[in-house]
Amino acid sequence: MSITYKDVGVDLDTHTQLLQHIDVIANTTTRSEVISHIGGFAGSAHLPASYHQPVLLSSTDGVGTKLNTAIFLNRHHDIGLDLVAMVANDILAAGGQPFLFLDYFATETLNISIITSIMKSIAQGCLSAGCIFLGGETAQMPNTYKKGKHDIVGFCVGIAEAETLKHREQIDQGDVVIGIASSGLHANGHSLARAILFDTMGLSFDSSPVLLNSNTIADELVRPTYIYKKCFDALKEANITIHGAAHITGGGIQNNANRTLPDSLSIIIEENSWDIPPIFSLIQQADIDESEYHRVFNRGIGMIIVCSKSQETSALKAIKQIHDAWIIGSVEKNVRISS
Repeated sequence: MSITYKDVGVDLDTHTQLLQHIDVIANTTTRSEVISHIGGFAGSAHLPASYHQPVLLSSTDGVGTKLNTAIFLNRHHDIGLDLVAMVANDILAAGGQPFLFLDYFATETLNISIITSIMKSIAQGCLSAGCIFLGGETAQMPNTYKKGKHDIVGFCVGIAEAETLKHREQIDQGDVVIGIASSGLHANGHSLARAILFDTMGLSFDSSPVLLNSNTIADELVRPTYIYKKCFDALKEANITIHGAAHITGGGIQNNANRTLPDSLSIIIEENSWDIPPIFSLIQQADIDESEYHRVFNRGIGMIIVCSKSQETSALKAIKQIHDAWIIGSVEKNVRISS
């Protein structure tokens, strides 16, 4: 008998069946702008008619080694939401609104249950971010990935009004920095967190230290990333002019905050001005260098917003309808603090 693609590890029939599942899932996020999505050579959509001078923004990212925890625990029902959050929050921080999302999923063996669970989570994330799950790619790659392993990457296109982006150039001395709460680790620093929790502290996924209020280490490590779309919507509704924003990912608070600034300005972060989630307090009990701790982890702040001091009360009130938030710093001239 002649050799087939399935003989070498690629199951085209299962792939076809899987596409039918994904099509149904993606359709839950569709909007009137969509022309075509799953199944074609490319997804297509009209630009929303409400924009006068639309500017396109794009972001791509993964979820890092948080995926390893999801695979080990077989808890995939939130990891797709993390994937959307990582790129959608970048678009929001850059001044845009998430519009289109595509995924890339690569694996050794197609597992319909796992993949559909992730795709449902992606759709949930897209609905939270206000964007369309337009399509993607599912690749079966035997001999590239080990048995039971897979990887996911997300790509988001956002839209901004050109006039809105100009406000991001208005950041100045005296502006206030508002920190919006994270849900925990989000999708950064997981390799170091696991090394500290498991190797240094001798804990396990099932451990439930007093600090975690009966939650297990597993619960904390797979806790989904917040998507901050509703916070930005609330700020817009309150007529808050955002001078700058930063999504707090790898690099920590200080490094990401300074990415929003010209060289003549610095953000001064007031430590201990916000509530620290229990997982970070637990990690800090280990023998970890303070500068490394600050550089790797978000420490409870998932997004920062910079606005004028005259609007800080209104901005805080708007954000607190959605998440906890605090004044955590200010913008100063000619001072650059390293993390």
